Amino acid sequence: MKAKVLIIDDEISMLEWMKIALENKYEVLTINKPENFIEIVESEKPDIIVTDIRMPGLTGFDILEILNRKNLGIPCILMTAYASIDSVIEAMRKGAKDYLVKPFSEEELVFRIEKYLPFKKEVKEFIAEDEKTLKIRELAEKAAKTDVPVFIYGESGV
Repeated sequence: MKAKVLIIDDEISMLEWMKIALENKYEVLTINKPENFIEIVESEKPDIIVTDIRMPGLTGFDILEILNRKNLGIPCILMTAYASIDSVIEAMRKGAKDYLVKPFSEEELVFRIEKYLPFKKEVKEFIAEDEKTLKIRELAEKAAKTDVPVFIYGESGV
């Protein structure tokens, strides 16, 4: 199954170029009006988002803030033709995984996407009946959606 990439940019030509560049390797979704992006995110569940910073309506920074507020755990790469040190710092502080300066190559785009795509593993059945183990599973599922380190300890063999 192909990973799902959501691209958000107000420039139609950029969306078309990126879709052509990525469609052989990924399932590509594009949006040119960011106002309804969260509905697409919740219905389509992309594995990664690549968004422009400067757009009318919502900016790439606004998109990052909404994703953080909803705690969806989707990696986000920001791109811009107007790069500055301040915007890089702001992007990283707001949780962007990476920052691309336009124009960029197809190879660079794919490299950055691959770097941050969540590693997909085969889902295995969790076997447990007692409430404590089920509670641990619930906490582990919550922690898996974040970048927070988790330390689980117990008796040997448990």
